[in-house]
Amino acid sequence: MDLFKKFVIEDGPEDGMYMVVAKCTYHKQLAFNIDNIKGGGMWEANDEYKQITLFGTSDQFGDCSLIDIMECVNNGKVFSSYTLSNNLLENFSFKYKYLDGKIIEL
Repeated sequence: MDLFKKFVIEDGPEDGMYMVVAKCTYHKQLAFNIDNIKGGGMWEANDEYKQITLFGTSDQFGDCSLIDIMECVNNGKVFSSYTLSNNLLENFSFKYKYLDGKIIEL
């Protein structure tokens, strides 16, 4: 199976929303509980500048609102797995790319 760069936002029962950014085949593989997924999308990384750009949508869960994405980033809740053990904000900054190609810093 091919792996793709995907992310989801999940609404955790105790700590609120968090984002999981990783390579997987299906968005559901990033979820602790798929019933709590608010949406998802794709990502691309620029390792030289330590930046991750989020964009697109999930066929399975729909798109995320920019407000939800910003909340996860601003609250420091962006992880590389649903175990919430590796916070990507320690090593990367984040951007969001609109459908028209416009990119904003988060």
